Amino acid sequence: MKIRWSIALLAALSAALMLVACGPADLPDTSDTTAAPAAEQTEPTAPPAVYGFTVSDTLLYAGADPAVLTALGQPQDLLEAPSCTHAGMDRVYYYAGFEVNTQPTAAGGEVIVSVYLTDDSVTTPEGLYIGATLDAVKAAYGEPAKQADGLCSYAKTDGGVTGQVNFVIGADGTVTSIYYN
Repeated sequence: MKIRWSIALLAALSAALMLVACGPADLPDTSDTTAAPAAEQTEPTAPPAVYGFTVSDTLLYAGADPAVLTALGQPQDLLEAPSCTHAGMDRVYYYAGFEVNTQPTAAGGEVIVSVYLTDDSVTTPEGLYIGATLDAVKAAYGEPAKQADGLCSYAKTDGGVTGQVNFVIGADGTVTSIYYN
């Protein structure tokens, strides 16, 4: 029963993301319009030390370029809808155990805006999963920066990029949803 409720909640959150995109954008435009020509670019920069979901040695975090998704191979499914924030498409990339949501930028690029863990087959880098206890969350992350109405949020900033991880805690004290934004 809990799994069905979690899946329904995640489906609702995904649908809400598409609608939220029509509201004011609160993420900075991370596209680099001053990038050097390809001949001058050498090594890619290291990702910031922020909260994010790591899969196949790839860090997925809000603000990242979706080009990192190529390291994960083909998604199981892809949902696209016209964006209300900028010209282009909002996208949801579905993988086993998680989904990645993107939106277009003003400069014509695309940016990751959130990552949702969808079942207990995947874990956070700290080893937490859907079904873990609130005590386990606090043992891994400490006291949350924000805690209200069953939501525990933690944020970490590096180089002007902030990554946030959120845990929805059910009435029984276990994690029912994990998402990064």
